[in-house]
Amino acid sequence: MGVHLQSNPHLIRLMSSEDQAKFAGTISSDFYERHPEYRPVSPPPKTDKLERDEQREFASWLLLQNSKGRQIPFVWHSTAHRSKATPGTPDFLVGIAGQWLCIEFKRDYTCELSPDQQEFCERCLAQRLVFKMVYGAAEAIKLVEETDSL
Repeated sequence: MGVHLQSNPHLIRLMSSEDQAKFAGTISSDFYERHPEYRPVSPPPKTDKLERDEQREFASWLLLQNSKGRQIPFVWHSTAHRSKATPGTPDFLVGIAGQWLCIEFKRDYTCELSPDQQEFCERCLAQRLVFKMVYGAAEAIKLVEETDSL
């Protein structure tokens, strides 16, 4: 019995920084202090869709946009096979509106960035690149559309 803190980021968010470091899992409270935009605020709804299905749907949408003449360059590190990319590389790199979006898909809000992904994210942010964690294709599409409209 008891509360499983790993899957309950809202409880972790209410703790002192010492307790957050103790219970928060792989993302430290220090990471959240440096990057509050990644702090879980409200969880997206859980889905039965697999992460690879969401990625495939987003890749299909990007290809459809290109067939319509939008010319959106992208790189997809599919989950179908073990990636040979640099450790921590996000699932998608999307070129839009003169910048690169680094997009990491996670199945739901209980999934966290690995240490390699955290390091890659830190490097992206140091270069003023956009690094976002999304929970589905719809969220990734919205991110691309909003960036393109800026």
